[in-house]
Amino acid sequence: MEATKQMPTDDTSRHDLITAASRAAFQIEAAERRGDAREEARQRVIYHTTQAELLARTLAYDRDAQAQIAINREDHRRKAEAYQRELDRLEGQGA
Repeated sequence: MEATKQMPTDDTSRHDLITAASRAAFQIEAAERRGDAREEARQRVIYHTTQAELLARTLAYDRDAQAQIAINREDHRRKAEAYQRELDRLEGQGA
């Protein structure tokens, strides 16, 4: 197991990101219940963007785990982009 270098972390900023992701998850559920597709897409953009940022600040203790973190970060980034396109479409329709 290879140890990676420790990067300085900003616990307040990390806490704010975790709070934002949690809030967005609750807002996604609320928008789903209301049938508000635009708000659901907006909150999903926030959720996935925030998760990608959290993963960017996450360090693993070995290369395999760090590679998996990078894969997960990229997945969240792609989902945020897809939901942003969906949001743009919905806003263009006036839905």
